[in-house]
Formats: sequence, structure tokens, C-alpha cells
Amino acid sequence: MQTYRGCALIGTGYWGSKLQCYIEESPELHLHQVANSTTDLNTIWEDETIEAVVIATPIDTHATLTLDALSAGKHVLVEKPLSTSPEECRTLQAIARSQGLTLLVDYVQCFATSILVALDHAKRSIGNVKYIEAETSHLGRYGMGFDVYWLLASHWLSVIDMIQPLDRYEWVSRDLLHNPTDRLATTGEICGYTISGEPWATIRVSTDTPGKRMAMTIYGSNGCLQWDGVNQPTITQTLHTRKPKALPQELTHATLQEQHNERDNLRSVVRAFADCINFTLEGNSGRAVRVTAAIDEATGGTYDNP
Repeated sequence: MQTYRGCALIGTGYWGSKLQCYIEESPELHLHQVANSTTDLNTIWEDETIEAVVIATPIDTHATLTLDALSAGKHVLVEKPLSTSPEECRTLQAIARSQGLTLLVDYVQCFATSILVALDHAKRSIGNVKYIEAETSHLGRYGMGFDVYWLLASHWLSVIDMIQPLDRYEWVSRDLLHNPTDRLATTGEICGYTISGEPWATIRVSTDTPGKRMAMTIYGSNGCLQWDGVNQPTITQTLHTRKPKALPQELTHATLQEQHNERDNLRSVVRAFADCINFTLEGNSGRAVRVTAAIDEATGGTYDNP
């Protein structure tokens, strides 16, 4: 007999409405309540039939709502970032662990089939990872109250953390363009360096670019893997030698290309949340801590405890 977990959704905006569709179709979650900005949230915290809460609200509310939910004994799925304070992330992680509750942060690209396949190919085929480039660029939205590193680079940092933990590297940022209204960065780079100062990853992000680009390149000792996420995500893997003075066609000895349909990545997020609640999958609060700490380090703690 199917056991349903009572669930509440807090947030009815663009992302919340998408999540609602996948929660409603979940065979393991039963949506008891949808809350907006006028809802008395005590009706959720005090309802013992609600075991899980999904939080899809503005960034600066994530930590407080997560704390309230955990304090009420609820499992939590929250949009990224968990908090803009590394210490606050660690506190929430500790509370969830001490109470045996799930804390899952929706870094949606970590649940994308094409990303998971790409990382598996890279692990098995291209040798030791030497360097990673990633980019997300498009036009807008402005005036969101947070810079482009929190809005866009955090996604790529979560993916890079799946390759190597972010806390093994030192992170710096470089602002290239700013919103004249609030002076927050709208185009910039965030870079990771080894302890010895060698570059290891560069993420370029922009909300000033007409059109859209989402791409990642992983350079390995035996080849290169490229991921292109615009329209239908495409993975291209090229294995090659480094024979001196040889032309490209003489260097390449194996190629692979495949495409993936990723219209329903949020379904994978909701499924993972249910699996975490049922103890068949671990949450990712550690990754949330490392992503927030990397951005905090790179930007000089601009958003620490807003």
C-alpha cells in the first residue's frame, strides 16, 4: 500500500508554480497546503499531517523559513541558496542532522540527467580533470536584490562541487558590469585556484547578454568533455593525444555525442526529495555550505547576514 507524505508548498511565484505541478503528480507526496505571502504559516508548522515543506520564496527568506520548518520537525526542500551566510548554512545543517530531518537544496543542475551523464563520462574517460570552464549568460532579470554570482554562478558551483569539493580551492570574483541602480554585479567571473595558485575553474555569468548561452567544458589529461545546455542539452566528448605539431584530425582518436531531453528536471528534484525523506538518498546540505562559502569568499562576504 502506497504511503504518502503530507507536504506543504510555500511560495506561489514562477518557480513555486512549477514545483507545485510536480509535487501534485508525485506518488509519494501529498500536497496538503499551498501558502503565499498572506498565509499564516503557523497553520503549517502546527499541522502534524504535514511532514515535509517545499520553500520557493525570495532568497532573503530561505534561511528563516528553513529554520522555522526544521524547528517544527518538517523535512525541507528549499530553493538555492540555503543562505548567503556560510555560518547560517552550517547551523541549519546541524539542526537537520540532529533531528534526523532531510535538508535538500534545489541546485537543479545537479539533478539534470545530461549533467549527471556528462560527469560520468568525464570520470570514466577523459582522465584527471585539469581545468573547468562554465558559462551562463542571458538578458535580465535586473533588480532582484542579489548579484549575478548568487543568481547564476551558484548553479555551476554546485556542479563543480560534484567533481571536486569546493573547499579544496580558493575562490575570487571579478565584476565586469554593474546595475547602475543598485551597483550589484550583472556580469562577472568567479574563479577557483589550487593551494599552489594554479587555476582550476572559471565561471562566467551575465544578465546583460541578448540570447542565451549555457555551457561547460571539462579538460582532462586524456581529452575534453563539452556540455551545451541551450535548447536540447548536448554532450560532446573528444579523446585525443598531444602529439607535437600534429593537426586536430591526427590528434583525435575517439568522439562521442549525445542529446538529452530535460524539460522535467524539477520532477527529478521532487523525486529526490521524496527519496531523502524515505532514507534512500542523502540530502545535500554539505554542498549548500560549500557553495555559499565559495561565493562568500570570492565576493568578500558582501552578503554575510543580510
